[in-house]
Amino acid sequence: MRFIVLGDSKGKENGINEKIIKAIRSETCKLNPKPQFIVMCGDTVAGSSKEEILAIQLKNLRNLLEKYHPNNPLIPVVSNHEVNIEPTDDRFEKIFS
Repeated sequence: MRFIVLGDSKGKENGINEKIIKAIRSETCKLNPKPQFIVMCGDTVAGSSKEEILAIQLKNLRNLLEKYHPNNPLIPVVSNHEVNIEPTDDRFEKIFS
């Protein structure tokens, strides 16, 4: 079994470290056998107390990962940067479930 584990990839621009995510994505596409799933260990976005901004960051991250691994399930681990305004914040669950 092969899988990808990544975490703490937050960035300052758009909340995502797009350069790192793209590098990881590029390298993991070369794996053989292909990975079966992706585990995201938290702090993958910068986060925001503004709901719209956090939702955009999470959607952009998901889109970056799914572009090259569309058939791999994403298994997210929630950390403080993904849910900045708990307990009312359910965006993470809506985007990744």
